[in-house]
Parts: sequence; structure tokens; C-alpha cells
Amino acid sequence: MPRILIVDDDPETSLLLSDLLTELGYETLGPAHSVSAALALLDDSRPDAAILDVRLEAEDSYPVADRLVSENVPFMFATGYGGETIPERFVGARLLPKPFGFAVVQSAVADLLKP
Repeated sequence: MPRILIVDDDPETSLLLSDLLTELGYETLGPAHSVSAALALLDDSRPDAAILDVRLEAEDSYPVADRLVSENVPFMFATGYGGETIPERFVGARLLPKPFGFAVVQSAVADLLKP
């Protein structure tokens, strides 16, 4: 069963995403609500993929994305702002537009996990 790391500071969104992923047959790691919590989870285990909210209260999730890139773990950014705010080093990163529903998450995660 693929394991998906969830990084999102909003409890409702985290719970919704976790429930959707569980319903789709994935195991979830987290949710992590901050960069430090996400990095600590990555120290303990390696997910098969990750979904990162771009903005986590007063910080961005880009340090987590950098770590995932260095460990060759596929990820996508969940955002309601579009891709305009994503740094150039992540151009081409997959985006999960907020708000999202079951079918969108199902398709996005399936694409993320394709070899």
C-alpha cells in the first residue's frame, strides 16, 4: 500500500485529504502542520509520495519540497493560488488545486505514483 505524506496546516483540509486517501486505499503519513514536523516525519520514514500545502501559517513548504527532490520522492503542491507563487526551481511540479474533491485527488495521486 503506497504511503502518502500530507503537509497542511489546516486541520479540516488535512482530515479531508487523509480520509480521501484512506478511502482510495493509501496509507497516510502525518498530517504534518509545519515544515519542522514534516522534516521530522521524513527523518523517520520515507513516503512513496507527498502532498504539500504551499503556505503553512508563517512559512512555505518549499524546504520540504527540496528534501523530497533530494530523496527522489514525487510530490505535488496543494494550493488555491495557482502556480504563479511557486519558485522557479519547482517549475513543472504538479499542482492540486484547492478546493478539491474525491475524483481530483484520485486522479492526481494516481498520476503522481506512475513510474
